[in-house]
Amino acid sequence: KYMTSIEFKQKWEAIIDTYINMQKQLTKEKVRLMKDWNEREKQLELMLKNSMAFIGDVKGIGGLEIPNLKLLEDERINLIGYLKSTNHPCHHQSIKLSVMDNQLLV
Repeated sequence: KYMTSIEFKQKWEAIIDTYINMQKQLTKEKVRLMKDWNEREKQLELMLKNSMAFIGDVKGIGGLEIPNLKLLEDERINLIGYLKSTNHPCHHQSIKLSVMDNQLLV
């Protein structure tokens, strides 16, 4: 009689309700994390764009007197890896990405 009792039904419904609630929470968390992730990617893109423009300006002002800057190759920043992983187009004319030899020439 237990399998057909109200107690059995209530326990099963409690399990199902718990699963559904956990699934809803997980979905909300996933959406929130993806939003945060996308915002961070936008910030990295903006930082990269501003860095390239800044270095281009410095090269424009200093001309040939400024040596090739390797700021963007700093392993702590890893912009080369970022550029490769996102297939980011380097639009600034004075910046060239050489994927073959891992160099960013400014």
